[in-house]
Amino acid sequence: MVFTKKRDPMEVVVFPEYEPLVINQKVISDAYLNVFVGEKQRLHNLEEHRFEDIQTLRLEFKNILRIRQFEILPNLTTLVLSGNKIEIIECLETLTSLKELDLSFNKIEKIENLDTLVNLERLLLARNLISNIENLDNLVKLKILSLSGNKIKTIDGLDRLRFSKNFKAISLEGNPIASNPDIDLKYYTITILPHLEYYDFKYITVKDRQLGLEKYFYRLRAIEAEQEDEVKQRYEAEKEISDAEKLMGAFVEHLNGHQLFRSLWENDEDGRILLSIGDAADEIVTEYDEKIFELTQEIYKHGLEKYHERCLEEEEFAVCMEECQTDFQNQCQSITEKYVTYTEKDLEQCAPLLKRIEKFLLMGGDEESPEYATMYFYVGEVMDEFDIETNSVWTQLMKIEIHLHEVIEETIVIYGRNLYDLISKFVEHVQSYFSQLRDVVQNFVNNLQDEVSEYLINTIGTEEYEDVLPELKHCMEDRDALDNLLAGMKDAHTGRIDEREDRLITRSREYVENLIEDLQQNIYEKRKHVIVKKFWKSMILLSTLSIDGKHIAKK
Repeated sequence: MVFTKKRDPMEVVVFPEYEPLVINQKVISDAYLNVFVGEKQRLHNLEEHRFEDIQTLRLEFKNILRIRQFEILPNLTTLVLSGNKIEIIECLETLTSLKELDLSFNKIEKIENLDTLVNLERLLLARNLISNIENLDNLVKLKILSLSGNKIKTIDGLDRLRFSKNFKAISLEGNPIASNPDIDLKYYTITILPHLEYYDFKYITVKDRQLGLEKYFYRLRAIEAEQEDEVKQRYEAEKEISDAEKLMGAFVEHLNGHQLFRSLWENDEDGRILLSIGDAADEIVTEYDEKIFELTQEIYKHGLEKYHERCLEEEEFAVCMEECQTDFQNQCQSITEKYVTYTEKDLEQCAPLLKRIEKFLLMGGDEESPEYATMYFYVGEVMDEFDIETNSVWTQLMKIEIHLHEVIEETIVIYGRNLYDLISKFVEHVQSYFSQLRDVVQNFVNNLQDEVSEYLINTIGTEEYEDVLPELKHCMEDRDALDNLLAGMKDAHTGRIDEREDRLITRSREYVENLIEDLQQNIYEKRKHVIVKKFWKSMILLSTLSIDGKHIAKK
């Protein structure tokens, strides 16, 4: 008798198709590899795949309970999870490139955890259990929102979509609020969302808007009044962020005001002691601040000027690259179209003979007979011509690919050279201003030395020592002590200026190096296998010719 180990009932899956699916790397990989069918899938699977390259992922009707593992897909732009059993929107924080998210037909009760998806354009949440329109404020690029078939009973939160300036379409049918007799949801929504173009999949006409305004004009004005302060705050915040990004791009952040001057005094204990002499130091400190500000303004203005020049250079480079690739695509398309036309004509000529061969074999014809040999010989000639044409097409495509690669490489080299020239001139120019800043520090130290010396002489003469710091009293007895304080302050201030200069120079040079390196890498990634993909996609259009199970046409 053979005994088998008794299995734990929890390990036995009676109906595996009803078991919850746990999202892991294998599930993600399988879903990506199976996005096509047939020959397209075979060719798709021949390519090298990396998780960071995946941009579209579909996991519909997989019995998924929890959202997991998507942090390995940083460049995902489309995620479809419809028809599952998901209850909570979670673990999507890292998908900042996501543009479309489909969570329709799940069991979600709350809109949440979407704040980081700042590039999201399509959010599909139809047929869930959502009761409130909420937590959509940060989705400033949102264009389409589907909430049909949920449990929404209130219009609260609908007005928050006014902050999504690109918002174009919304679906709310099938919610309790849609059948509320106290409000005409269609015309209310059309009125308070002025950028809306489609409501429940129907285009909004001018007449619809007029009727909406007639019904809800005063409600619209009330909402505008309520949101007026927030609109201003958001505008100012966006402008501040935009300005900060521009300054960072120009390498002159924190140089557009008095920030550098204030930073000179941070942790400057020697300077604090010297400035304790009071009003005598205030005037020269004010003058010091003004001169620092004048020079930092020159650096700031020059930085922005060169930043705009770089932007123009980048635009010109982008246009050049687009023209190169468009020309390349047109040439490849022309060649492949001619190739497909040739093969279709070739196959059309060969088809009657293939039918004769098939019929001959089905009727029990002898493969060793002269008749079969003649027919087979003719097919072989056609296939030889096919091979010659295929190799010719391949050679043409490879020549175009090589030429494109050479043009792109040369363009990047020229672009990099131009950027290096711009950055070098910029650095050389601003270095002269930083040199002047150090001169300003030296002048300030000299002026302050005179004021402190005079202060100490007057204090000794009047013998009023009560308000004098101990460190300054020591300077009355030891002349070197004053020199040490002044030297310490000077070192602190020039050190801050040197640090800011070094940071500007380092960042500007690293910017060019990193940009050129990224361009070369991106071009390589986009170009990799492009010819193979184009060529074999054209081959999908061909029929596979078979004689008695032997593939003749398949190369």
